[in-house]
Amino acid sequence: MIRRVSAIAALIAVVGGALTFRELAAQTVFRSASPTLAPPPNLAEAPIEPLFAQTEPGQPKKRSGMGWLKELNLSADQMQRIRAVREKYRDRIGTGRQAERQAQQELRSLMAGDASREQVQEKYRQVKALRSQVTDAQFESMVDMRDVLSLEQRQKFAERMRKQRDGLQERMQERVRG
Repeated sequence: MIRRVSAIAALIAVVGGALTFRELAAQTVFRSASPTLAPPPNLAEAPIEPLFAQTEPGQPKKRSGMGWLKELNLSADQMQRIRAVREKYRDRIGTGRQAERQAQQELRSLMAGDASREQVQEKYRQVKALRSQVTDAQFESMVDMRDVLSLEQRQKFAERMRKQRDGLQERMQERVRG
């Protein structure tokens, strides 16, 4: 089960953007917690124009993880359809992530304070439910985008994902050994 969750988290992380293991771990309730608990990025939140790296003026360039679109040689129609899918899920995922971050912060405060066990557990359930809602929306957006791709493009994408997942697992193992 953990392996499946890790694979799904890696898939979503690669599709939606490049986050380091450190960034994933920093988003969890406890630093030692599994990075798969962190909300993965998603295509629906990535900037539409340009499809690749986009930063604010004066900010360092960030990889958006969208290079796979170029590798798949999408037609203009496919690009438009992917943009539409991303737009469809952008607000749902963005507001869900924001709510989850807020709930996580509240949970951290409860953990550090004198809140009762029941209060902490209730807040954790809330964080978990919000995380699930975001993950569900991300998955739905990925399935919608998958429908845009041809069989050959899906196969190319699957191979790319396998390589990315293998690399992520290697980095995580090195970090644990580290």
